Amino acid sequence: MTHQAIIIPFPVTARVRKIRDTALKLLERPTVKSADYYRGQVLEPMKANFLRIGLSEKEADEQTRVFWMAVQVEAARIQGTGATA
Repeated sequence: MTHQAIIIPFPVTARVRKIRDTALKLLERPTVKSADYYRGQVLEPMKANFLRIGLSEKEADEQTRVFWMAVQVEAARIQGTGATA
């Protein structure tokens, strides 16, 4: 009998500091091209880490999608309040 483990990653939405830091850095980018490059710098290692710990491609994509949604919400919050930190 084989047992299959279920991997439950730390919820990316609970990574408030990472979300806030990423949103701030994206907002500081001078061009869309620069922002896209930065997204890749964040996305690639994050997704690779999810795959390394055993998440499926689909689960890794879902976790990164949820992370970017949280970053977008945080960026909008920062812009709406004029906060910089």
